[in-house]
Amino acid sequence: VALRHRSRPEAISLAALELAAAWWAAGDLPRLYVTSAAEHLFWVKALYVGTVAVPVVWVVFALSYTNRDHLVTARTVALLSIVPAFSLALLWTTPAHSLFYRSYHVGVVLGSVPHFQSVRGPGYWLMLGYTYLLMGVGTAVLLQRALRTTSIYRRQTAALVAVAVVPWLSSVAYVTGVVPILPTPMVLAVSGVIAFWAISRYKLLDVVPVARDTVLDVMDEGVVVIDAEDRVLDCNPAAAPVLAGPRSAVVSRHVSEALVDRG
Repeated sequence: VALRHRSRPEAISLAALELAAAWWAAGDLPRLYVTSAAEHLFWVKALYVGTVAVPVVWVVFALSYTNRDHLVTARTVALLSIVPAFSLALLWTTPAHSLFYRSYHVGVVLGSVPHFQSVRGPGYWLMLGYTYLLMGVGTAVLLQRALRTTSIYRRQTAALVAVAVVPWLSSVAYVTGVVPILPTPMVLAVSGVIAFWAISRYKLLDVVPVARDTVLDVMDEGVVVIDAEDRVLDCNPAAAPVLAGPRSAVVSRHVSEALVDRG
């Protein structure tokens, strides 16, 4: 879905986010059917390519979506990727050292499900802490923009935050031992459904936040901002007499439906 809007930076980063999440989930599924520690470790190494990519791409998406494209440069992405690349290198060179996993074995949870169990080393905690940091930064960027925009953008942002929070909270629950196993495919599937719903319901990649100066609200003249497909993006209070409803109701609607018919 995101690739239909591939001319837009935020659509490209969203597609990359979907790809990274899909890689993560796909790498996790085979672990349900292997029983040796070596086989489990192989698939852990494979799936972590997607795992470490998700938080980096999340920040890039948040910056693009909130019109901070000038910050999304090759240098920025490279700097954000240093810790993930280092963590991945530590994982891939396991078991030559114990910096990522001090020890590991295959146990059984929920009666008969094979599960990779480990004593985590400093490399793992570095990766996890950095992941949580980037997820928090991306979410904060979105929330900061939501507080300064109109209601449709706030609903969009709420959906986006939910996309990030679902796997985030499930990870915290797993790491702290609240749940015995992290059902990655199921968790990412839920996030994917939320993302698809947001794209369909709130036109996530059609109606994106726009720069909105305070002066717009104090202008005496009515201003209605529309996009290339004649959908209302924004309007100021002075435009109320020509609107077919409150601003929250007309934003994202076609201009023919949003404006009062004076014919």
